[in-house]
Amino acid sequence: MGQVIELPEVVTEGKDIEECRAMLKDALLGMTPAYKLLGFGTA
Repeated sequence: MGQVIELPEVVTEGKDIEECRAMLKDALLGMTPAYKLLGFGTA
């Protein structure tokens, strides 16, 4: 199981650490446009 500490809603799991990391990367790439659209991370 893996989670991005700074973004607690980004959680995933994989059969091993490499798969988990790949899935976290994919989740972050998918979440980034949504965060930008919603205005998260802007001052």
